[in-house]
Amino acid sequence: MSARGPYRRTVRSSSWQLCTDIRNGQLGRREACRIYQISANLIQLWRSQYD
Repeated sequence: MSARGPYRRTVRSSSWQLCTDIRNGQLGRREACRIYQISANLIQLWRSQYD
């Protein structure tokens, strides 16, 4: 058995919206991590793909 948990699938439009909100200053990265329960590394990955 694997010790890893299930992968989460996110809708691409929601990740782009999150990046847009962070970029516009409507939402901070730490706040986004807390609200959406995702890692800071994932947000950084999305932001690099968004840019």
